[in-house]
Amino acid sequence: MTEKDAGGFNMSTFMNRKFQEPIQQIKTFSWMGFSWTCRKRRKHYQSYLRNGVRISVNDFVYVLAEQHKRLVAYIEDLYEDSKGKKMVVVRWFHKTEEVGSVLSDDDNDREIFFSLNRQDISIECIDYLATVLSPQHYEKFLKVPMHVQTVAFFCQKLYGDDGLKPYDITQLEGYWRQEMLRYLNVSILKSFEGAQAPGTDPGLKAPLVGCVGIRSRKRRRPSPVGTLNVSYAGDMKGDCKSSPDSVLAVTDASIFKGDEDGSSHHIKKGSLIEVLSEDSGIRGCWFKALVLKKHKDKVKVQYQDIQDADDESKKLEEWILTSRVAAGDHLGDLRIKGRKVVRPMLKPSKENDVCVIGVGMPVDVWWCDGWWEGIVVQEVSEEKFEVYLPGEKKMSAFHRNDLRQSREWLDDEWLNIRSRSDIDVTKD
Repeated sequence: MTEKDAGGFNMSTFMNRKFQEPIQQIKTFSWMGFSWTCRKRRKHYQSYLRNGVRISVNDFVYVLAEQHKRLVAYIEDLYEDSKGKKMVVVRWFHKTEEVGSVLSDDDNDREIFFSLNRQDISIECIDYLATVLSPQHYEKFLKVPMHVQTVAFFCQKLYGDDGLKPYDITQLEGYWRQEMLRYLNVSILKSFEGAQAPGTDPGLKAPLVGCVGIRSRKRRRPSPVGTLNVSYAGDMKGDCKSSPDSVLAVTDASIFKGDEDGSSHHIKKGSLIEVLSEDSGIRGCWFKALVLKKHKDKVKVQYQDIQDADDESKKLEEWILTSRVAAGDHLGDLRIKGRKVVRPMLKPSKENDVCVIGVGMPVDVWWCDGWWEGIVVQEVSEEKFEVYLPGEKKMSAFHRNDLRQSREWLDDEWLNIRSRSDIDVTKD
């Protein structure tokens, strides 16, 4: 009796399958963007370039398996381990035959099913970019002229231990930056005069364009909707060398409030501060930095735990606007409105230590060399707690030693954040 006849999908068999390197030998490979090193001595990156093709975190890709099979996966992480092995962390999409008898007879061979199963594989097994659409966008794709079409799949369900559940693939980070969607978006703009522009649909949580996980984005003026322009981390070297005055020239003034010089007197040359990342992949993480220079409401900082990808012997440096207001959190009013992306370093103290941890408690989690904003959702044991990270919409268990009391810096003082046991992150 086969696994399919038995009515079940053998995950261990799937995870233990062999992968092969592409037949075409890799001619060129280079990491792109900034890197950071975690406690496991893994150096994490946002993108890499191979044979002229850029592959990034949050991309949909093909993975070459045994017998030249091409599997579809979603990239969650890219890293190089202490032995120099280039690795990728993927989450798998399963095909119809892999989920077996749980499907009805009217299934489509282009439908695939997202899973929670992650696996670390060699980066050389990644073949090329794949296209995964929602059912609605797949219908539009089928109307595209044949000479434009590529192979595409659609996904509307999540496959797990409890079987199949409805899933909105459009909410997955990186969905809206797929090339085929850009083509469809441009076609929609040309076909419907007066139609709402992509990126402004109030019914969608995720933006339609420009969702690229790069640090240099926060120093650029947003591109007009529909232009489909994107900035890459390869531009970072030029940005970091710009003058303090040029930073203000390329920033949308609407994200600032207060006086012209809104910087705190606590933030000065030589002081240690924390900088909040709002970039895809590391959104909601406070990174430690040293202030090298200060000019009005701008400071040049050197990150203490992030290396410069162009020169790994150096730490990453960049100009930051201290008056920049952090974006609001999608959980509602968990975080205090009006807080800035730059603040003094929250030093260890009895007040910041977590002695009693309860569900709904706002905490910061020390992970990947930064403090990630989160909220406790479950007590796993006396020492471990399930924490939801709203910035990246991820959940994981952490040891109590890696937690600190989450606090906000506003009007030159530290403020406590009240617990919110009423927040249901499962609805996010």
